[in-house]
Amino acid sequence: MRLLYLNDKFNNQDTELSDEAKEILVRDLELDKLIKKMTLEADNPPDAKYLLGLMSCNPEVISYRQQLSKNLFENEGLYKEIYEIYLKMKGLKDISTDMTQTARKEIANYVIIIKWLDLFCTLIKDFTGLFNKYNQEIDAGSLLQLKDMIYDIHSSKEFEILSKNIDKMKTDSHKLNSIRLGINLNDYLEPVSVRCLEIDEYYYNPRKVADIKKNDGKVHGIGRFKYVPAGKRREGVIRYDEIHARAVLVNTTKIQRFVSCDIDIEYIKGLDSFFKTLNFNSRNVVKRFILDKTSDLLELVDDLGFFLGGIKMIKYLDEKGMPVCLPEIGVIDENKYIVKDLYNCYLPSIIPKPNENIVCNDLELCKNTSFSILNGPNKGGKTTLIQALCLSVIFFQLGLYAPCSKAVISPVDMIITHYQREEKADRTGRLAIEADSMRRIFNCATQNSMVILNEPYVSTSPAEGMFLILNSLSAIRELKCRGILVTHYHKLNDSIAEDNRDSDFRISFLNMGIASEDGNKKRTYELKKGRGEVKSFAMDILKEYAPGLLSD
Repeated sequence: MRLLYLNDKFNNQDTELSDEAKEILVRDLELDKLIKKMTLEADNPPDAKYLLGLMSCNPEVISYRQQLSKNLFENEGLYKEIYEIYLKMKGLKDISTDMTQTARKEIANYVIIIKWLDLFCTLIKDFTGLFNKYNQEIDAGSLLQLKDMIYDIHSSKEFEILSKNIDKMKTDSHKLNSIRLGINLNDYLEPVSVRCLEIDEYYYNPRKVADIKKNDGKVHGIGRFKYVPAGKRREGVIRYDEIHARAVLVNTTKIQRFVSCDIDIEYIKGLDSFFKTLNFNSRNVVKRFILDKTSDLLELVDDLGFFLGGIKMIKYLDEKGMPVCLPEIGVIDENKYIVKDLYNCYLPSIIPKPNENIVCNDLELCKNTSFSILNGPNKGGKTTLIQALCLSVIFFQLGLYAPCSKAVISPVDMIITHYQREEKADRTGRLAIEADSMRRIFNCATQNSMVILNEPYVSTSPAEGMFLILNSLSAIRELKCRGILVTHYHKLNDSIAEDNRDSDFRISFLNMGIASEDGNKKRTYELKKGRGEVKSFAMDILKEYAPGLLSD
């Protein structure tokens, strides 16, 4: 089972972004910041493209995820206890990796075996206790499926055998009746390596492996442990070439004084304990059971880590006094984006008293007016707003709470952005780069896409730039997609308004507000409907950052 997907049928986006498009989104939306805030292990976050790969445009999948997000966000105790279980699951995954990578694949190191079995039993018991405790609070379909799986394991005969024996295995691992070791010597009779030959009633079958060459040119050494039933003779356990090596019987105290044992004593004792504890006929059954069920649990580790990290970030925003909500899922064909109190989720970590100083805005993009032109002053919050818009869609389609107080959003099949780019090292001009970017957008965008154009075509003359933008807007009208175009070409607005009269798809106007204060203009960062002032207030920026460029 999965926590992110209902089943394998929904285990993918309907429309997959190319790696190039994902890299552009990561850069334009600064998704490296987001993945760090959403990752439990902040020092080792995954590639930010990971988030884009998890986005789903399927309403059933989004709803499935939202149920889990709601359970984790609204119940602090449930969140904390699942987080503690998640850490143990991570430990189980690390142990399983160690077992897989062990050089001796016949039987893994004892310390790993005991940790593996003990942690597996602990996880099943912890999960069972969790679901018993929060039975009334849990209604997410994914958690209910997980509960059924855990209850099935907990009530199984195999788990009963394992849980009864695990404590005895840990206790018996410290007891050892006898041990026989074989030491390989060089020509000067100096010890060079050591192998375990026998533990109580278990011994190594001399098949292959290491370190000893006989006169026949073949490599000889120690193979797998084999169980010898009582009464059966153990003959010829191992033979060494009399000239190149000798078998020496010693106790562990003597061995530690002159040679390092490459199979540690814990490993040796553990094998004895492991096989003796389980009924001989049930060993393979229990082993298959544990491997199978461990695999089921480990499949959930990444999903659980994603949700816990996502809710951790949402809780941070909530604690800062910022609004969060689970958006209502709109009908895809209606192209709705209706959001109240939208803000950029990066701001609370850099602005003091964010609930007092961050300006939240309402934004509406719908069906026949789903695309807007955004004007406003330099440093007026335009880029911050369009970034907030895209991030809210990403949160929504990840199945998480969005940074706003209320929302109705129709899923998008993709988010596509166009930002200004520097010239390439191969001297490709900016206009050529822009043209290639716009070609990419209109080759893959559909009616259900979110298209963000941030100041396109500023690398040519205003007249040519406006002509190219109007051509792009003609394509937008054909697509009827959602999105925003940010521009300082205010003269565009007259042509757009005129084209609106002849089209059933109207492009609306938005502007970032400016207020007068003591005769000066002040940026309010408030989003308003309409064209706004036909001025970008660039002189304010020059006065602040480069006053020497202005003459008196």
